[in-house]
Amino acid sequence: MRNQALKRFRKPAEYLFSFIIPAFIVMLALAAQKIYPFGDKALLCWDMEIQYADYFGWLGNVLRGEGSIFYSFSKSLGGNMAALFGYYLSSPFNLLVRFFPPERITEFVSWLTVLKIAACGLTAYVYISKRHRLDGPLALCLSSAYALMEYNVSYCSNIMWLDGVMLLPLIALGIHKLLFESRYTLLFVSAAASILFNWYSAYMVCLFAALYFIYELAIKYRFTLKGNVRQGISHAARCLFTVLLSIAAGAVLFLPMCCALMNGGKSFGGFVNEFYFSFLYSLRSLSITAPTNTVTSPVIYISGFALLSAVSFFTNRYVNPRKKAIAAIFIAIFMLSFCYSPFDVIWSDMKRAFSYIFRYSFVFSFLMVSLAADGIKSFDRLDRKGRFETVFRAACFITGTGLVLDLLEGFKSRTVFYLFLMLIIAFGVFLIALKNIKAKRSAAIITAVILLMFSVEQLYNTKQAVEKYRVSNSEYQSYKQEIKNVSDRLARDEDDFFRMEKTFSEMTKRRYPNVPASCESLSIGYRGLAHYSSTFEKDVIGFCSRLGYSSPKNITEVCYNSPLLVTDSLLGIKYVLTDNTVRQPAGTSPLDDLTLSNGGRVYINPYALPLGYAVNNNVTDIKWEDDPFENQTRLVSAMLGKSVNLYRELSLDRPEQAPSGIMWTVNITSDGPVYAYFGGSHSEKKLYLTARGQRQFMQLCYSRFYDNIIYLGDYSEGETISLTLADDRDIDSEHNLKVCSLDLGVFEDAVNALKQNGFSPTVKDGYVSGSFRAGKEGLLMTTIPYNKGWTVKVDGVRADVKKAADCMIAIPLTQGEHKIEMEFRPPYLVTGALISLASVCLFICWRLYSIRRQRRKSGSDPDPD
Repeated sequence: MRNQALKRFRKPAEYLFSFIIPAFIVMLALAAQKIYPFGDKALLCWDMEIQYADYFGWLGNVLRGEGSIFYSFSKSLGGNMAALFGYYLSSPFNLLVRFFPPERITEFVSWLTVLKIAACGLTAYVYISKRHRLDGPLALCLSSAYALMEYNVSYCSNIMWLDGVMLLPLIALGIHKLLFESRYTLLFVSAAASILFNWYSAYMVCLFAALYFIYELAIKYRFTLKGNVRQGISHAARCLFTVLLSIAAGAVLFLPMCCALMNGGKSFGGFVNEFYFSFLYSLRSLSITAPTNTVTSPVIYISGFALLSAVSFFTNRYVNPRKKAIAAIFIAIFMLSFCYSPFDVIWSDMKRAFSYIFRYSFVFSFLMVSLAADGIKSFDRLDRKGRFETVFRAACFITGTGLVLDLLEGFKSRTVFYLFLMLIIAFGVFLIALKNIKAKRSAAIITAVILLMFSVEQLYNTKQAVEKYRVSNSEYQSYKQEIKNVSDRLARDEDDFFRMEKTFSEMTKRRYPNVPASCESLSIGYRGLAHYSSTFEKDVIGFCSRLGYSSPKNITEVCYNSPLLVTDSLLGIKYVLTDNTVRQPAGTSPLDDLTLSNGGRVYINPYALPLGYAVNNNVTDIKWEDDPFENQTRLVSAMLGKSVNLYRELSLDRPEQAPSGIMWTVNITSDGPVYAYFGGSHSEKKLYLTARGQRQFMQLCYSRFYDNIIYLGDYSEGETISLTLADDRDIDSEHNLKVCSLDLGVFEDAVNALKQNGFSPTVKDGYVSGSFRAGKEGLLMTTIPYNKGWTVKVDGVRADVKKAADCMIAIPLTQGEHKIEMEFRPPYLVTGALISLASVCLFICWRLYSIRRQRRKSGSDPDPD
């Protein structure tokens, strides 16, 4: 009775341990590196630091009822959130962010990382125990190896991909159940979930699933086509139909997201016929010493135990040679994908990846864990001598290969590498002993030793992986709270819609002077301009780059590095926050009762225009140039319906080769704010301004995040300033420097003319409502980016809107008073929901029909699907 109770308890306990073991090892690694909740460091680096933490902050706000899931005016000038939500935030784990305010997002990220990695261990154990009939401590080692593989612990800052890692074992198990048990539900549900949770990793998972189906099909029909072609085609058709239904089931999210992505600018094409490295070189990445996020090293380290077990699959003489051959072919396909660019691009969603290189590596690691489980299970068919020979050959192959690779090119951490080889040999010795010893106590001791060695290895690797995190949790929270307090205070002072921007971000302190674009407006909740994501609308990027905010070459971000009085005013940027490195923005005045801890100030722009204003019809047909000063002039001229000259170009003396770099002398010929712009392409340089006897660093030039008009200060006629590009010796090249002075009189007349017919509606995310009196027939231009998801009604009647300045919504109006209402709904949301519902219903009907049909044939009740 007691033994039966223990057996019933054992299986649930092993499922629990498959979750707890990787979670515990990750927590130990965090503690060793003093990362929250065991220290002041935060799990923020790379894109998590730049983007995702603020996305999580926005989602938390939405879940607390502080915004719309469909649209946000905090996404740059305003944007559809379907693509951003579907790509980054649709995992159900993210619902937990509801309990973390934006300033505590760092805490959420730590717990989320632990939970997702642990969940990967659980699903891997489900696969190993159900598919390979392997359980106990060795199965827990393999499932934990999958959860703690290099991909997970090194790329966990791209945490949305871990949902694909988590669901891959269930999809593989679903394929097995479809082929061997005629059960379809697991494949349908898990594949649909992978698409709903993160479509990008789902693409890689589905690509791998096609290969895995072939592998399982070959096993089912004992590696022969004779007499099995028809059945094989039938199974392939059923599997394909199930996957297509699962894709359709995700249409409620996938369809609106695809529509939004079509308006985005993410495109890194790249079918180039080149090899990154040799085929053999990729084997180096199986070592614990392998680097990550480099074009010469796929992220495929799992563990010495899993590697030994996977190789023993091939050295086991009782494993079918054809099965070995197919597995070897699949491994070769992956190795070729790692080193051959076109295959790499195919795995990366048809785009060349320039960060998080080999982002599909986790599917190879899963294959290795699957082969490892098969290899361990196959030990049971061997006698004592056969087990020794199998493990011995596997250990010799790994050690020999490692020594050859080290001789060809020495490993950077040779001591660690040779310890890793010794660990693999030790795993082999104890594995042989475990399989040959009958005494329970001795077997328990050996099992404990294997678990200890495995845990130490995984703890070491995880600790090394999280060593790169340096962000202070307390400083992050303090900064976010301060900016939120300022934002909330300004919002309380204003009744109408306004925008706010900053020339700094939370990253400035540690990344200065090369600070990426920020997404802080999303998490903190203010309406701004800067934004950075792979789902950014290309119209907004193009509009902002043409006006001098950021580079037209970059298709993922808009920066706010320097206040631009003309365009800031047109876009309703009423408040500008600066740190102590930036001069007081032109035309603004400081708020004396608001100071910042970084020594900066809050400035109010009295020229900021409302959300909408009447403009001339010319605004729908502007011919743009490469010169942002000219583009600003053309935009204002089109709005007013008459030609204006906003800027006066200042004369430059011939550049001089100074000891510190190339220097230009600028002669100020008129009073007013002075701006500079460097066009063309050069290597990154630092720009210094010398004015009134002082030399000041301004910003980087010719840099990804610094390709903008630069405010130099307010000067009077007759003054002289100089600009120096530090360490630049390329004086003969064209730097395309243009320096202009803003004519404040012309600017003020233009702003006053536009203000006369302003539109100040009630604004919520995704909803705008208000009254507007048109003095004459014409256009009401809003600074809301054009999107097909907006429905605009004028006096209760749907209006056909136009695109102004190739970006903004413009509403045609007749003379008189009008009631205007705008509402946003993501395009194809209803269509996607109907497709999802139909696919789920179709799947249920299909399976019920199949069950009834099988029941009529067999005359008995079949097993439920």
